[in-house]
Amino acid sequence: MKDREIANQIASIDKLKMIHFYHLFGENGPMCGILAYYRDQVINLCNTDKHFTELFERLTKVYEREASGGQILTDEKTAEILGRANAFSDDVFEAKLAEYRPEQAPMMLPKAFCSVYIRPIIAYVVESLYGGYDPATVEAGQKKIVFDTRPRQWFGKGILDGMSEGKSLHFPYQIFPSAGEVYDIVVRNVLADGNELKIEITFGYDRITVSYYDSLCLYEGSLQYRMIQQKGFVTHELRQKGEIVFTADSECAGKDGMVPTERVVRFLGVAAERFSACELPWGDVVCSASADGTEYRVMMTKENDLTISYLLCFCYLTGEEEAPLAFGEYSFRLYERSDITELHLLEMEQPGSGRFQEKYSGKYYK
Repeated sequence: MKDREIANQIASIDKLKMIHFYHLFGENGPMCGILAYYRDQVINLCNTDKHFTELFERLTKVYEREASGGQILTDEKTAEILGRANAFSDDVFEAKLAEYRPEQAPMMLPKAFCSVYIRPIIAYVVESLYGGYDPATVEAGQKKIVFDTRPRQWFGKGILDGMSEGKSLHFPYQIFPSAGEVYDIVVRNVLADGNELKIEITFGYDRITVSYYDSLCLYEGSLQYRMIQQKGFVTHELRQKGEIVFTADSECAGKDGMVPTERVVRFLGVAAERFSACELPWGDVVCSASADGTEYRVMMTKENDLTISYLLCFCYLTGEEEAPLAFGEYSFRLYERSDITELHLLEMEQPGSGRFQEKYSGKYYK
């Protein structure tokens, strides 16, 4: 079946009769699947299928709407997973918003400020290409390129300035944000005048994934940060014309005493001392905590007197030891500056709370 046909089938699911969530290769196997019987049709996908998360999110929405009729068959494990997926509480979330007031449009336009947290990743990737190494493994004085820390950027466009072997280099870039915290970036003049470097950055529940390639020198790289049991790990691989230039695996350095800002802590309702922190290779800090079965990830970026905190609140419906299925509860980005504090409620990657997505995502508060 073609992708479009599967997507259309998922979007049309209603009148559920049965849902079964299962594991492949044993109870704690590395793969999971979900089977649903609705109307007179059956759909069955596992978590390696492209549309699995889309299916799971659709089934949680329909189950919540139709379960009160008592006609949907589920086993105990499936009912528990669906119940946790639909545990988002309007009352609890409204209480968190009590100190904020809604705004029709933001003053801190996302397109104008996304370069604050994207630019350091761009610089890290460009540094990898010029040195032929993972920058995290090289002393500052030995690096092949040094960047000007003064930003030149405006509404997703900017210029990254640097010096390499006495030569001044300038890399114009443009950022194209899309739904679900995915960013496509084009950087020009990398390694040669007119050469284009294309980067895709995805912020997920427990990871940040970066893939990149250039059109002239045929470099191709992948960079991924993952949080595993409250510790951060980074893997980085760079290839040229299919040949490995380098690979690197490292644990992120801990940041003792670093916690989210007071406003973030107050919004989450999690004690500051429960957070642990680590520094990402490009300089941002991730604070993480677990409380009552819920996971919190806060990525903090600072520029001058501006602090941007990006938060994901989610749970593992199947446990980290099993085939982990992360399910989003809510997500926001908080901008804090001496003259303004603004809260942006964000659209999450799939699967996530349909109630949050429909009622809150895309709204702004001061």
